[in-house]
Amino acid sequence: LLQGVYVADTEPNAGHGMAGIGIQTQCDTTSADCPTLTVSGSVVENNRAAGIMAVGTDLHVSDTVVRGTRPQQTDGRFGTGIVAQCDPSLVRCENFTGTCLLLEGNRQSGVAVAGGEADLLGLMVRDTEAQQSDDRAGYGAVIQCEQVTRLCASTVLTDSGFVGNTYAGLFLQGADLVLHGAYVGQTLPGAQADEEGLALYAQCDTGSGGCPDLDIDATLFQQHRTEGIAMYGGTARMTRSTVDSV
Repeated sequence: LLQGVYVADTEPNAGHGMAGIGIQTQCDTTSADCPTLTVSGSVVENNRAAGIMAVGTDLHVSDTVVRGTRPQQTDGRFGTGIVAQCDPSLVRCENFTGTCLLLEGNRQSGVAVAGGEADLLGLMVRDTEAQQSDDRAGYGAVIQCEQVTRLCASTVLTDSGFVGNTYAGLFLQGADLVLHGAYVGQTLPGAQADEEGLALYAQCDTGSGGCPDLDIDATLFQQHRTEGIAMYGGTARMTRSTVDSV
């Protein structure tokens, strides 16, 4: 349990210039022991590659701010606020719960879920910038399949806001999403070629063959570019929701 901690300005490994993650937890590949990480009432800022990262381990984050994550020093990649993903070597996926979180000014994505299950309540994800290395992405949230195990994420997002992110407020690839009581707005066009600016973008994952299943209720999509919702394959149900100001 990490409660009331301040983690800031972590720099990369001096030998190879990679990482610099604020808080990371992962499984022991020899014993297959996987810890559980709980972070509460904390601030994680100005670290590199990722603010908080869990690989194959259960992650519970509440009442916490993750902001200003910088890209990896060697190649300018990443800069994500929170990453939760399956462990490809053990083929083990995480359970990720997040409650009352502020994720702002990160890069590539505010929050990323690759495989496993996530239950997220009361998030504010804003002002995510494109990845420095290629000016791509900048999503508020990316929910996808883990590329080695080909296991696809299933996420519930409730009472959350995604504001002023880049390219897409929500980006889904092969993953399932239940979205309730959310606001997705003011999405900016992509930094590369001034492209897109969608509220929600969903597509199938060619590696796993998985296609997204969306269940959207009581959600407002507002002030975006090109299209409000773009979906390429999969299924969707939308009730009591509005797509406005394209």
